[in-house]
Amino acid sequence: MQSNENLLNASPKLNGWLTEKEMQALTGFKTTKLWQLRSKNLLVSSKIGTKIFYKVDSLIALLEKNAMKSGINNNDYSFDNV
Repeated sequence: MQSNENLLNASPKLNGWLTEKEMQALTGFKTTKLWQLRSKNLLVSSKIGTKIFYKVDSLIALLEKNAMKSGINNNDYSFDNV
C-alpha cells in the first residue's frame, strides 16, 4: 500500500487525478461514500469505461470548505507559543 503522501503526489501522467482505489486508501471512504460525494458534485470525477478517477484538488477544496464551516481557519494555527 502506498503512503498518503505518495498518493497526493499522484503519477505525473495523471496530473492530480487519483483512481477510486487510491482515493479510498487516502480517505478511508468506501465506494458508496465516494459515489454520494460524486453525486452531490462535491468531488470532481471522471469515468472512463468502468474506471473512476477523482481530482485531488476537489478533495482538498472539500476539506477546506468543511474546515471553514466548523470555525477552523488555517491561519489560526501557530506553534510559536508551544
